[in-house]
Amino acid sequence: MGFMQKNVNVYLLILFVAILIAVGGITVYYQEKIKEQTTDLKDTGYRLDNCTDILNNKTVTLVKTQAALDLHEQDISKYDTLYEDKATKLSETETDLKDTETTLTSTQTELGNTKDQLDEFMGKYASEKQERMNLESELDSTNKELKQIKSAKAAADMTIHNLEDEIDELETQIEDLED
Repeated sequence: MGFMQKNVNVYLLILFVAILIAVGGITVYYQEKIKEQTTDLKDTGYRLDNCTDILNNKTVTLVKTQAALDLHEQDISKYDTLYEDKATKLSETETDLKDTETTLTSTQTELGNTKDQLDEFMGKYASEKQERMNLESELDSTNKELKQIKSAKAAADMTIHNLEDEIDELETQIEDLED
């Protein structure tokens, strides 16, 4: 034991130096680890800030997209309403078209009947016109005959009158002769 007592101070000193070296080494080691952790923490903070900025940008984009989507949904709702209105109007227009086509068909039938009646009337008109022309021709012919008869009658009347005058003269002469 004697050796230990003499060297206890040296051993304590070596132990103290070893502890100091160990504490220094541990301190340096942990300082490096803390620097690494601090650097990692700063990098993580930068990345977190970057992610926060990106998240904020994405949030703004999301809000804008949501607003645009809401606007599109409103537009779609408007277009749905407009489509329903137009579909209703189209249905009404198709009904009106069918009614108009029915009316057109009826009118065409009536027009055909009226045309047939007109053709029949025109045929009657043409035959009556021809008959009238024939009657007018016959009337002209009869008028000519009447004029001729009147002329002949006037001539006959004149002849009768002349003959009566002659008869009167002859009777007067006969009476004169008889006397």
